[in-house]
Amino acid sequence: MKDPSFYGGEPELLALSESMEVPIKVYMYEPGSFYPIAEYGSHYAGRQAIHLLYNGSNHYDALIKRNPLVSM
Repeated sequence: MKDPSFYGGEPELLALSESMEVPIKVYMYEPGSFYPIAEYGSHYAGRQAIHLLYNGSNHYDALIKRNPLVSM
């Protein structure tokens, strides 16, 4: 992950989840909704999760709740 031309993937997300001791949930988008495709660190379920949007190719974006009443 030190090389800016290389992006992290599943092994890096797993390592990040373990090192930060938080769950990481990955989603994809279909018109109208997000659907989960992967979860790392599910044994940290009681902690605040990191939510990421995967573009289906090679990029992740952070998902941030705009409405606190909407659950992810």
